[in-house]
Amino acid sequence: MILRRGNRKIIRIVLFSFFIIFVFFSSNSESVYNMPQNNLNLLKIKIKNENNFSFAILGDSQGSFLILRRILRAIDNDPEIEFAIHLGDFVHFSSEVMYLKFLDVLQNNFHKPILFLVGNHELRGKGLNLYAKYFGSPYFNFRIGKTCFFLLNDGDKKLDAIQKSWLIEELEESQNYCSSRLIFMHIPLFDPRPGHEHCLPTSIASNLLTLFQKYRVSYIFSGHVHGYFSGYWKDIPYVISGGSGARLYGNDKKHFFYHYVKITINNGKILQEIKALKYEQNFFDIVHYVLSNALVFLKYYSFYVFCLLLFLVLIFA
Repeated sequence: MILRRGNRKIIRIVLFSFFIIFVFFSSNSESVYNMPQNNLNLLKIKIKNENNFSFAILGDSQGSFLILRRILRAIDNDPEIEFAIHLGDFVHFSSEVMYLKFLDVLQNNFHKPILFLVGNHELRGKGLNLYAKYFGSPYFNFRIGKTCFFLLNDGDKKLDAIQKSWLIEELEESQNYCSSRLIFMHIPLFDPRPGHEHCLPTSIASNLLTLFQKYRVSYIFSGHVHGYFSGYWKDIPYVISGGSGARLYGNDKKHFFYHYVKITINNGKILQEIKALKYEQNFFDIVHYVLSNALVFLKYYSFYVFCLLLFLVLIFA
């Protein structure tokens, strides 16, 4: 098949246009994120009063950026909130495109430190190796005054032997200088919904709960169940927050709504405040979603489109 001269000209124009797009986008992507986000954001956390401060928790956005943007902006606009912790499942699966798109959304809508847990969705695709490239260690801890934070990796429904040994050692050491110990884990110990088991296996959960009781854990924060729940596991209070964008798991307005949770540490007391997001999808949101994803495609796949067009020109021109 031989293309007419006019058609060849059009293809050359399109090819040149994609080449310009590729050059522009390739200079504005991955190089921006050359330090793991958890490492970077830990350095950015600067607390004014270590005895009285607030942070936000959110979970399970899974690439649903329309809702996530609103939640990030709400947290960003609260002057009392000094940092945030995402409880995992912030992308559908582990890939360069997913992470870079997520980080772009973050960069444009959030200007406070934010830390990330590994969820089961981050273990899909390219898994922990790619997660580590963009976010650092899958589990770690830090301290603010007399409050100790433990961010765990239970994305594959367990803590491996190395992580569990590390956790025991760090919990033991924290008895010397922390009055409050906060545990953050994507998958909850138990599912609060009767008849559901969207949680850790019972034997693993019971073992961890015994460990948490032994070392006087003050609070447990989890995601994974797409909604909001709170209560007690034995004598330890918990919050499940999985409503930052992914499809909700039910219609009960008491539990299933988009939200984040504001946590305040006030002289050893741990207070939670639910921040519900009033959201109804409209036509403009859908258009924005389609266009933004089209731009993502161009940004991260323009090289392949360019090569395809070049191939077509060489074959048919």
